[in-house]
This record gives sequence, C-alpha cells and structure tokens, in this order.
Amino acid sequence: MSGEIDWAKASEFEEALDEINARQEASRKKRAKLFDPRNLVIKAKQLKTINDPEYGIITYGSITWDELQDINKESKSNDEKMFLILHKMLSKAYPDLTVEDIRNFPPQDITKLSSLLMEKDDFLRWAKKLGLEVSQTQSSNGLKTPTTFKGSDS
Repeated sequence: MSGEIDWAKASEFEEALDEINARQEASRKKRAKLFDPRNLVIKAKQLKTINDPEYGIITYGSITWDELQDINKESKSNDEKMFLILHKMLSKAYPDLTVEDIRNFPPQDITKLSSLLMEKDDFLRWAKKLGLEVSQTQSSNGLKTPTTFKGSDS
C-alpha cells in the first residue's frame, strides 16, 4: 500500500454516494403522505369504533360542520346541544336511536359516553365551536368526564 489517495476512486465514491442519496430522497418522496382533501370527506363518513370494557364495542360517526351548525341553531340550551351532538354521533351507527332515547339514558351513561366520544373524536373541540365552556374532572378510573357545559345561555 503506497499510502497515497487515489483521487479518481474518491471521486467515484462521491458520485456513487450522490446517486444513493438521490435514490433515497426519491423513495422518501414517494412514501410521503400526500394530503388529499377528499380523504377528509371519506373519513368523516366512515363509522368509527371504541372498545370500552363496560359497554363493549361502541360504533359512532363524526359530525360534519353543517350538522354542527344545525345543532347550534336547533338547541335552546347547552344540555340540548350535548344531547343533540351525542345523538347525531351515535345515530349514524344506530339509525333508530332518537334524541328521546338519549334523554332516557342514565346521567352517568350520558357522561361516560360523552367522555369516550370526546377522547376519540375531539368532542371538546366541537363543543368549543358551539360556544360551550366545558369543565372536566378526572374520575378514579382515570376517565375525564364533562361536569359542566357553560355557554351564552347559562
């Protein structure tokens, strides 16, 4: 070994390395997730599930902006908004479910179902869009539950 640097070989290695980097970058770009707004519409229409130890598998759907606006117009109180949101989300999977059915749920079940949907579907964000101020407490099992809904009519 002469100890001298073969600059021709070094140049070849640099070119080979540049080619490898270019291929990796092209591959990374292909794998990159591309935003398609139509996917949001598809996703909004898909039913979602929550597997809860007490209730089992709960199937629900997300509410759309238009549905949210309709709920806001229809409701006269914050409690009514909560019932309508819960009904709209659950009725997408259970079409025979009525708002009256929701009103007849035990209060602790309304609270727990609302909490489950809040955590999975960003329910709190929707509540804020309605102008509701939601206070939460954490129960002994670690579940955050809405304790009060305050808004312009409170």
